[in-house]
Amino acid sequence: MQTVSSSNFGYLIAYLIPGWLVLQALALSSFGIVDGVSFASSTTIAGLLSSSLAALFWGMVASAIRWLVIDRVHSWTGIKPASWDFDRLSKNLDAYHALVAYQYQYYQFYANSIVAGWIAYLILIASGAKLGWVGHLAFVVVIGVFWGASRDTLSKYYRRLDEILAPKSMR
Repeated sequence: MQTVSSSNFGYLIAYLIPGWLVLQALALSSFGIVDGVSFASSTTIAGLLSSSLAALFWGMVASAIRWLVIDRVHSWTGIKPASWDFDRLSKNLDAYHALVAYQYQYYQFYANSIVAGWIAYLILIASGAKLGWVGHLAFVVVIGVFWGASRDTLSKYYRRLDEILAPKSMR
């Protein structure tokens, strides 16, 4: 089994953690959908593999919804990619990979977690969970913080990508 390293940490935070959030909501809900699939019940290799794949699935679902909704909202509200010169990519490949690892995958974590948070919140509400005003307030605060963090990391990613791939309009 591979250990967590700088080469796979971004994927862990971008997909598995948001997916885990959805799994936990499903496990806590009264629907009984994921009995035995949450990480807490993964005491065997098969259980760990099953729960990891389920978290990856939900993380990818969150990522697809993020692409469909959040990426577009950010674009509509002023955070837009430039028309980069990808002919410059080969000589800047190491910088590009570092930028993805240290900026874009954090954006994916924040934005995917917004989507996963909403999915988890709706699952809990639909299952009749009593969150109380503190639970609702905590949800709003965390989603708000992640929204701000997603905007910040995406705008920094685009700005730094401008530096290594010099948009054609800036030449």
